[in-house]
Amino acid sequence: MVCTKPAPAKWAPGVIYLFGPPIVPNATYNVQMCNSDNSQCSDPLLVGTSIWGNVVPPHTAANFADISAVVDKFRSLATAPIMPRADLVGTGNPGQPSTPNQTANFADVSAAVDAFRTFPYPFTVPGCP
Repeated sequence: MVCTKPAPAKWAPGVIYLFGPPIVPNATYNVQMCNSDNSQCSDPLLVGTSIWGNVVPPHTAANFADISAVVDKFRSLATAPIMPRADLVGTGNPGQPSTPNQTANFADVSAAVDAFRTFPYPFTVPGCP
């Protein structure tokens, strides 16, 4: 999928987390920073997303460590991964687009188990914004 319409976002130096239905696992994106009228943009930066359900390194395939990490986030343990890594499921139903809801719950744990069982990504990939 190629999106040419920029998605406006505010940013500050540091790490930026992008999420929403168009951001899907095991995909590659060109990311650019542009001024407010999009007349000047940085060179594209090629970034990739991890494999479906793969929350903690190594990022090769979902495994039991990923399930444990999502459970740890649900339990609010200090050693748990950050929310953007552990939030696998949000609003949306299988076969529909999904937007992460910035919370760790049983749906996320279930999705990690499904990924470990090698079930495919259950949500559709919507078109560009």
